[in-house]
Amino acid sequence: GARAGDVYVFGRGDSNQLGLGDGEAQHKSPQLLGQLKGCGVHKVCCGSNQTAAVTNAGELYTWGFGEMFQLCNGKMEDCTTPHLVETGTLGELRVLDVGMGGQHTVVLAAEEK
Repeated sequence: GARAGDVYVFGRGDSNQLGLGDGEAQHKSPQLLGQLKGCGVHKVCCGSNQTAAVTNAGELYTWGFGEMFQLCNGKMEDCTTPHLVETGTLGELRVLDVGMGGQHTVVLAAEEK
């Protein structure tokens, strides 16, 4: 069964915003996002075609449309499944919250201490 922190996705997925990595344009019913199972996700956020998740441990995962660097990984490319953001300053901080717009991301973070 479902556990606290499990993430389910459905709907439009043509920009990989569902994170399932299956190439399907849409899913009519909720699908467990297996890559985040057991990660302790406590917050999810959606932009127009990209998605982010924050874990209880302060980790940030992003996926979907990334051609404007909005996935926080330093790349101008899409990501088909959730990936842990470990690049730049964010890799050294504890993420508290995240927000996404059309093609941008805002992260609230703190030093690990």
